[in-house]
Amino acid sequence: MFSLLHVLHGQSLKPWIGFIAGAHLWAFISFEAPLSGMSLNPTRSAASALVARTFGGLWIYLVALPLAMLLAAQICRRLIDS
Repeated sequence: MFSLLHVLHGQSLKPWIGFIAGAHLWAFISFEAPLSGMSLNPTRSAASALVARTFGGLWIYLVALPLAMLLAAQICRRLIDS
């Protein structure tokens, strides 16, 4: 999230934001998903956890993702304002 916000606010790479976002998605799917079994859709993860009645790892999608996005936005704002 931070890198996309940084690119979005910079003028030199702004036209490439779509390609950079696609590269991020490719990297997540190629490298992270096989290691952690991550899902890109929190609703899909919640539905699977509900059916399986295993809620141990669900907190990561409900808490960590929004907090990480807020942290990235705050860091980016502070870097842009200074």
